[in-house]
Amino acid sequence: MNLLSKALPNRGFVVQEKKTYPLWNELERQVMLCQDHFWVMGSLIKAAIEAAYRIEPGKITAVGAGPGHDLDIVRDGGSKHPSNKRILFVGREAERKGVRVLMQAFELVRKDFPDALLDVVAGVPVSGTGVTCHRGLNESSLKRLFYSANIFAMPSYREPLGLVFIEAMLSKAACLGTTTGSVPDVIRDGETGYLVGPGDPVTLADRLARLLRDPLRTRDMGERGYRAAKEYWQWDLVVERMSNALRERGALPDASAAAHSFR
Repeated sequence: MNLLSKALPNRGFVVQEKKTYPLWNELERQVMLCQDHFWVMGSLIKAAIEAAYRIEPGKITAVGAGPGHDLDIVRDGGSKHPSNKRILFVGREAERKGVRVLMQAFELVRKDFPDALLDVVAGVPVSGTGVTCHRGLNESSLKRLFYSANIFAMPSYREPLGLVFIEAMLSKAACLGTTTGSVPDVIRDGETGYLVGPGDPVTLADRLARLLRDPLRTRDMGERGYRAAKEYWQWDLVVERMSNALRERGALPDASAAAHSFR
C-alpha cells in the first residue's frame, strides 16, 4: 500500500511512493471502503493498513501466501550436510533488499569463519572475498543454490512479506530477515531463523555467526521452517482460507450444502 511505503524512513535508496500526492492515499482509502472484503498476505500488514487507512478490522483478512518458485527439497530428494557454511541471498532489487548490509555483515563473519561462502543472486554486481555473484539464472540453477545453502539471509529495508523466505524454508534453510513489514509472520525469531532491525550489519553478523557456530541448531531451524512452510505457507491453503472467509460472510455456499445440491 502506498501510504505504508511513503511512511518509511530514508535508507539511501529511492522510495518512489514518497512522490505520490496525498490525494492518491485518500482515493486508495475510498476504494478500500467500497469493497465488501479484501485479503492481505500477513497479519502485521493487515494491522498496519487498518491503522494507516482507518479501515474497520472486519473488512480485511490475512490469508498468508505461497512460494514464487517451485521448491521442495524433500520432494526433490535433496539433502544438506550440517557442516555446510553456504549463505544465500536472493533479491532483484538488491539495494532495497539489504545486500550492502549483508556484505558488511559477511565481511565481519569471515574473520571468525574464513571458510564461509556467500552466494548473491541480484540485479547488481557485487564482489568480495568468499562471495559469488550470480545473474540471469534459470529456474533449475536457482533451485540448486537454494538446496546447497544452510542459511538464507535477506536483510530488507522494506518487505511486505517476502515470498523468497518461504522458498528458503522449503529448501530447509534457516532464515535471516528483518523486522519490517510482515516478515515476522514468516520467520519465527529463534525458531526458524532470526530477525534483526533494518540496516544493522553488526547484529546481522552476530546472528550469522550463531548459525555457523551451531550447525545442528541451524539444521533444526531449517527443519522447523520446512514444516511451517508445508503446513501454512502454501497457495492451496491460501485459497482455502479465502473460501472460508467468503463462506463466513455468506458470499459462498457451504461446501457440504453445495455438494448436496449436485446429487
